[in-house]
Amino acid sequence: MKKTIDLLVYELDRIKYGYLGMVVVIFLLQLAAIFQTNQSRLSQFEYFQRETQGNIIDFVNEFGTVSFNFITGSGFYSLSIMLGIICLMLYAVIIWYRDWLGKNNLSYRLLTLPGSRMSIFVSKLLSILIMVFGLLAIQLIFMFVGKELLHIITPQEMYQEVFIREAIQNDQILRIVYPQYIFDFLLHYTFGIAVLSTAYTFILMERSFKWKGIVAAGICVLLSGTVFILFVESPISSYFFSMELLIFFFGLCITIIIGSFFYSRYLIEKKVTI
Repeated sequence: MKKTIDLLVYELDRIKYGYLGMVVVIFLLQLAAIFQTNQSRLSQFEYFQRETQGNIIDFVNEFGTVSFNFITGSGFYSLSIMLGIICLMLYAVIIWYRDWLGKNNLSYRLLTLPGSRMSIFVSKLLSILIMVFGLLAIQLIFMFVGKELLHIITPQEMYQEVFIREAIQNDQILRIVYPQYIFDFLLHYTFGIAVLSTAYTFILMERSFKWKGIVAAGICVLLSGTVFILFVESPISSYFFSMELLIFFFGLCITIIIGSFFYSRYLIEKKVTI
């Protein structure tokens, strides 16, 4: 346990500046979305005044109010969310391969540390999960801050107050990242953990068997995807209620996580060479 915690602290320390940089870029993009949306609406209002001599009430009656829903649906905001997702997905792979690359060959030192090698797997998995859930919490803070900032810089007559939950449901990506119901949240992120743990198992297969491992991993993905699609599209699935299918899918994800964990343990303890 101590080895796992030490490695986890080490992994988080290695990425702290990159993670902070990503958070800053996301925040700046979301600020850009707020100011761009506000400036665009104010410019529209100025043009409306020049052309019609109308006031702000006439403008609102014609074009509607501004709310945080406009922000979450903007290009800059969607880009910021996708940036966080893509960066974490890429780093989930990089976190393994950078240990084998470079002059120092850090993998040699990690694999020869006293204790179970499985601590390496667990620490890398936990570090990604901590970054994911940390970013979820930070993003919620950004949304509250952004909503208040929009309220401050927008004329009172033009601003419409909305709940953060409503703003989340207004955007397709945010609906996936922040599911509305607890069970959906558990399902989404259990699926994500299953995908991540499976990807780490495939990486260990490649490290253990080289090209044979890549081919085997590809065949596993192809067969699993085919079986899943055939089940969903087959008449059998129509005999189940939606909730039953979700529970089945949730149980399948848990089974995949457990299976990936034990097979990864076998690979990293017995097959991965330095």
